[in-house]
Amino acid sequence: MNSKKKKLYLVLLFLVTICCIFFGTLFHVIGALGNLASNIIHGDTDHDWNIFENYDYKNSDKEQLDSFSNINADMSVCDITIKTGETYAVSYKASEKMVPNFQVKDDTLQISQPKGSDVFHIGNQGCSLILTVPEDANLKDLKLTCDVGDISLNQLNISALTLDADVGDIDLNDSNIDTSIITSNIGDVDISQCSYQLMKVTSDTGDLDVEDTVQASQDSIDVSVDIGEINIDSSDSKNVDGISKSYRSTGDSGRSFTASTDTGDISIE
Repeated sequence: MNSKKKKLYLVLLFLVTICCIFFGTLFHVIGALGNLASNIIHGDTDHDWNIFENYDYKNSDKEQLDSFSNINADMSVCDITIKTGETYAVSYKASEKMVPNFQVKDDTLQISQPKGSDVFHIGNQGCSLILTVPEDANLKDLKLTCDVGDISLNQLNISALTLDADVGDIDLNDSNIDTSIITSNIGDVDISQCSYQLMKVTSDTGDLDVEDTVQASQDSIDVSVDIGEINIDSSDSKNVDGISKSYRSTGDSGRSFTASTDTGDISIE
């Protein structure tokens, strides 16, 4: 790709990013105004008029689950935390229209949420789910898809991890993950104090920060950005033409880290 085509590509990418931000904001404003209109129609004159509030939330008590080795979650609008605890258990907070469904079947925990909710109930700001597994649990396969919401994984042992987030941040902390494939459309990805063998991160818009995970002098690294900067152990890296920035190195540890982002910085410390 010549320099002129690259510049055209970057301009188009910038315009697409601006459109995503605009329509994403408009999406939430419509939901907020819908809540306000509902208040007025139903004569709720005593309310404090927080138009971003969604009513009729359900808070579940911690529910004990049967043991499982796999997780398959498909979420619409929800912040998701998976961490170690005393038992296999789940708790959540959600509006009545977005209450998650979950069951353990064939050694797999299946979690889902209703799709295609009413446009006037988009502002599901407070939906969250917390899942715990025992400290000695070994998850063979964790697949998690989330349309809108943050994802946080803490102190887990995972053989294979697949994360796909449309809008929201992803945090991986203090976990042992053999193989992981992470896809983020809009949101930051933070990875800290994790052990791994193979890790691939693909991001459209957002920063990638990796701390105390990748050993730059020992691991094989292949990272690139279209718009942004790369920082490897406090040193900036870019290729010759200065437009499409990349960094590659070959290590002897047997570990391989690959990452790319269209718009955003990549930092490995």
